[in-house]
Amino acid sequence: MGLVERLFGRAGVPAQTTATPRSAPIPVPWVSGTTMLGLSAVWRCVNLIADTISDFPWRELDGPEDEPVRMAPSRLVRRPYEQMTRREWTWRVVATEALYNTCHLLYVGGYDELGSPWSLLPLPPAAIHPLTPGDPWGLTLPTEYWVGGGRVSAADLTIIRRSPYPGITDQTSAILELARGQFSAYLAADTHLQRYWAAGGPTITQITSDQELEPSEADAMAQRWVDRRTLGADYPAVFGKGGKAEGFGADPTTESAVEARREMVADIGRYFGLPSRTLNAPAGDSETYSNVENDAIDLYRDTLRGYAGPIEDAISELLPGDYIEGPRMRFDPTRYLQGDLKSRAEAYPALIAAGVLTVDEVRAAGFGLGPTGATPALTAPAEALPAAMVTIGG
Repeated sequence: MGLVERLFGRAGVPAQTTATPRSAPIPVPWVSGTTMLGLSAVWRCVNLIADTISDFPWRELDGPEDEPVRMAPSRLVRRPYEQMTRREWTWRVVATEALYNTCHLLYVGGYDELGSPWSLLPLPPAAIHPLTPGDPWGLTLPTEYWVGGGRVSAADLTIIRRSPYPGITDQTSAILELARGQFSAYLAADTHLQRYWAAGGPTITQITSDQELEPSEADAMAQRWVDRRTLGADYPAVFGKGGKAEGFGADPTTESAVEARREMVADIGRYFGLPSRTLNAPAGDSETYSNVENDAIDLYRDTLRGYAGPIEDAISELLPGDYIEGPRMRFDPTRYLQGDLKSRAEAYPALIAAGVLTVDEVRAAGFGLGPTGATPALTAPAEALPAAMVTIGG
């Protein structure tokens, strides 16, 4: 077995795309990161969370007053992994948090003169396995891991845990593990809808007749239906003995089925912490007195902070000094949480008059402008001025 197979394991196997024969039982969909992303609601949740957080600027602060560092930011703050941009690295980590709850960062490239690791490689969840199990309460952690065919000490890893549930190991704390049965139902409903449209109607059919049929006649009628359906929806099936083909089972196009799918989307949003109105599937959510700014604040406070905070702690702990009052990394969501231009223009004068902000702080934080200063007057050579403005003395 090669390195790729050892590293990615079953998670790297593509989802099954071949059609299931009608005579065979429909298998229960395998719940994995790949199959879950086939659900549009899951794809939207993961992308929305990862896109937003990866777009936040990074700041390195120091001291109890959250002062920006006076020197250039640390290397890990500028680029946590040398072979990825900071945006791509953040996106991968956040997406892993969303799907698997835990993200393991492997130290690669050695250490610098201050003892900090050179780079942090986000590992695929299927590539890492504990060799020495910890206690069932999660108070002690494994001391060694098996990563891509080799042993790695826990001292060479940083583990980002979005939700450290008590009594649940890192390998079983993922959404796809905790809610496997629920997501299997979502995948089955999605598969049924796909098969409905691919088959041009109900995917399960019963053939009825008012006449008495011998077993051989019933089998021949059923086989004729199967043979005709394999030729496509344009080939009609003709029955004798008064046979009639009727749909049997759930019809995914009915109003009740559409409402059930909308509730499924809302349920997926609850797993990821996103309101259903964000997923374009409102399920009784009230939007009274709600605006874009309030939606962004609610999303940041109720959802995004839970993903961003563990990353901040992980980077801060690897910087030299105390990670609480010493050098530490913080995401800056200011531009994401800003109101519209009119609201800010009305609020800034009041804040300046109250002494809360200065003009330079407003220019920098609100508009990205530099400090105020005397602007030098523009002058032009005499030959460029109109003749009437040139004095006799030159």
